[in-house]
Amino acid sequence: QGFAAAARRDVARLRKGAVGESGLLALSGTTATGPIEEAQARLSEAARTVAELDETLLTTLSQLQDESVDAVRRPWAALAQIQAEFFTTQQASWAP
Repeated sequence: QGFAAAARRDVARLRKGAVGESGLLALSGTTATGPIEEAQARLSEAARTVAELDETLLTTLSQLQDESVDAVRRPWAALAQIQAEFFTTQQASWAP
């Protein structure tokens, strides 16, 4: 994410004016399209990487959400089964 922020800063700095690598204005007065295009390419790549990470995170969280209900339900179902068996056994042992 730090790389994406640096790429955004580079693009913003280069869009402010025709500046070279040193930060000085170009002598010819032409715009520095090379560095701007390069910075935009780095920004696009960083944005694509962030989007992939975002998708992976969302997928993982969705799977966790789907599994979380079962993770809570299973122990409680097992406890209810144990209690039912216990009370059934108690009922049978106390029957006349």
